[in-house]
Amino acid sequence: MRVTAPAQIREPEDLAFLSTAHLAEGSLEIDLTDVEWISPLGVVAVLATCLRADRETLDATVDLPESREVRTYLAATGLLDEVERHGWSLQRNIPEELMAAQAPGTAWTQSLDLDIDPEATFAPHLPVSALSTESEVVEASYLLDEALHTASLTGGLFDDLIDVAVELAGNAREHGSNCYIVAQTHTGRRSKTPGLRLAVADFGVGFARTLQEYYGEMANSEAIVRAFEEQVSGTGDMKRGFGLSQIAGIVDMGPENVLHIVSWTGHVRRAAGQVQVNESASVLFPGTAASVYVPYSPL
Repeated sequence: MRVTAPAQIREPEDLAFLSTAHLAEGSLEIDLTDVEWISPLGVVAVLATCLRADRETLDATVDLPESREVRTYLAATGLLDEVERHGWSLQRNIPEELMAAQAPGTAWTQSLDLDIDPEATFAPHLPVSALSTESEVVEASYLLDEALHTASLTGGLFDDLIDVAVELAGNAREHGSNCYIVAQTHTGRRSKTPGLRLAVADFGVGFARTLQEYYGEMANSEAIVRAFEEQVSGTGDMKRGFGLSQIAGIVDMGPENVLHIVSWTGHVRRAAGQVQVNESASVLFPGTAASVYVPYSPL
């Protein structure tokens, strides 16, 4: 099966190109050839989809973008290294005319004109990190904490982002599957929205099936909203279920902060204490993907 990405992967709805990936048999090809801009949410969603293919013993292939800028970004975030580490195939498919126009001595991924913060030494605050154990979740939080301090992003919400990262990753691990996390600051040159983005994605069963045993059947979007309530947990333990409500409280601290959660057919957007709910007629993302956006000008 081949799934083809749109030119822009900015919003959770843009992940819908992965909606049928869970139906693949034998092999899965994720075609990013035409991608001109991809968010951290898109990065982790692609990798989580590859993990699902791995679990189902499918041959996974990622066709890389023709855009040198996007290839450079994917290399900088660590996506390319992660694909190769797992033995998934990389198809570079770079047109001959682009190769011919490439300056001598320039790597096939190299671009100097990126929408990422140059003060972050050209690297993500938290590169693509695969989380399969609790200790790896903790280690990722240490890396993020160190990176934010190095970039002088401290105080207020930036300090709380460590808790957000741990909660999102911990929820994915506990209720879903192995997951990926990445954090990146964008200048806004291309995105028009400067600030820090943190994203987590897994290929698990999603909110609705996780809560079903204790709270009955409900739509995916309804289950996400329900999970914002304190003590609502798929474990049935009344001492649990505070994580997502804690994240919501942190996000609500700033009027322009945004939390997106997409799980199968449901998408919930939370900003300034207001919740927007969308239940799609078709799968948006086969698993759960969450992102937090914190605006600030890095330049």
